Amino acid sequence: PLSRASHSCARVPITFCRREILGASRGCSSSAMHIKQVIIRGFKTYKEQTSLDEDFSPGTNVVVGFNGAGKSNFFQAILFVLSDRYTSLRAETRKALLHEGAGQAVLTAYVEVILDNSDRRIPIDCDQVSIRRLIGVKKDDWLLDGQHSTKAEIFGLLEGAG
Repeated sequence: PLSRASHSCARVPITFCRREILGASRGCSSSAMHIKQVIIRGFKTYKEQTSLDEDFSPGTNVVVGFNGAGKSNFFQAILFVLSDRYTSLRAETRKALLHEGAGQAVLTAYVEVILDNSDRRIPIDCDQVSIRRLIGVKKDDWLLDGQHSTKAEIFGLLEGAG
């Protein structure tokens, strides 16, 4: 397991698990690593902090909404954290990811993805693991369970988890 002297598990309230409602009959494993929560602030259309904190199913999930409701930006936010699609961003590219709209300008944005780790696929001794990426015009920071980390360390853990 990853040894970090100051590592602590983030505690997130859980309301219900769709797997218990839908997944049992579909053969979903209760220990499969999956996204539990996504928190977005200042990223594209998400100016205010938005927390999607219902447990996502380890199986198939469906996102439904009107045109312009933010469905595509929701998935781009997840890719922003969990894929290498948004690596080596220049200042103008980071600025384009910040929310633009009426009112006070947004100077920073973050996306946090909380993963179920009850099966310890990620070698951290916690039932869930938080990965947050924070950007501004001049910065691009990564946090693992609230502690500064590097993209390489986080991607190494994810690749090791499969």
